Amino acid sequence: MLGQIKSLPYFPQSYSKRICQFPFFCIKARPINRGQKQNEIERCEYKKLMKEYRKEHKRKFWEVQTKIENKYIEDYREQQKQKEIRDMQKYRTSVCKISMHTHNHLVYLYNSLKCSFYFI
Repeated sequence: MLGQIKSLPYFPQSYSKRICQFPFFCIKARPINRGQKQNEIERCEYKKLMKEYRKEHKRKFWEVQTKIENKYIEDYREQQKQKEIRDMQKYRTSVCKISMHTHNHLVYLYNSLKCSFYFI
């Protein structure tokens, strides 16, 4: 009996410890296989089904989220492009105005000097 290990059924207090060995008694304790009841089978099937639903839901969520983010990025890029176009138009307009006023001022100075030259 000392060289043999016997298997005895027991009901564990904690199901996290499924196998408990007592080497000093040469006895190996194990839980009883009670078989699965109908509600346990249904619960296992429900858990598997819910796991699949969650996985599918996460996948769909991230697809939608990616589409939303891509749309936001595209809109942002379009806004930045329009802003840059407006800024360049403002810059060109300001350069043209400065050039026009400079030209007008030079014409005025030329005319004023021309007139004053004749009067001298």
